[in-house]
Amino acid sequence: MIRPAIPLISTWYFLPAMGLILIASTIVFIVLVRRWTVLREQTQLSLWARESDHQPVCPPFDVPLSLIPPILRQHLQILTAFHRQRTWLLRLAPTDSSPSPRHLLVRQLPMNWPATALRPSIKESGLIDPLSLRHFPALSTPNRFGVYGVTAAAARALATSPVRGLLPPDLGLLLREDVLLLDFSARLFDPIELDRLIALVDQLVSHLPVAQPASA
Repeated sequence: MIRPAIPLISTWYFLPAMGLILIASTIVFIVLVRRWTVLREQTQLSLWARESDHQPVCPPFDVPLSLIPPILRQHLQILTAFHRQRTWLLRLAPTDSSPSPRHLLVRQLPMNWPATALRPSIKESGLIDPLSLRHFPALSTPNRFGVYGVTAAAARALATSPVRGLLPPDLGLLLREDVLLLDFSARLFDPIELDRLIALVDQLVSHLPVAQPASA
């Protein structure tokens, strides 16, 4: 019995098809590798923002600069920004005065404060340095924070509050008008650290003393 011949697939169709499959597989592989290596940090932040209900913000147009003191806005370039309710998370580009990226958490407050700050004693330079705030040595602790402000009453209220004990010594804190600004440039801008800092700021806000008038 003679079996019918099985038609062979023409090489002219087989080779181009295999070539297209190989090219498509290579592109998918490159995209996945790039996503989890070169773009790993950005991918993790995007996933974190989605899960924690933080909105990615397109800087600089959608970031209200009123959250940042005017003198600190000079040469300000925002690289990354996330927002949820009264909280902003900002990563700033390096500048001449700050060669490393600056990381800030900004929380809008239901009260107004004259400019008052806790500056980490272990840092040679700090976010508040350009503000030229008055230093209060008697209220400061050499191994933790220097206390700065425009009024003695506000500086004393902040220095004697539980806030100073709750704040880790590598973080800087600035209260100005209706804004709390936390400088965490010494830490990573990653999901684990952001969750910790948001929880910390919730604690700090709950222990803030009554805002002192600017004339005090």
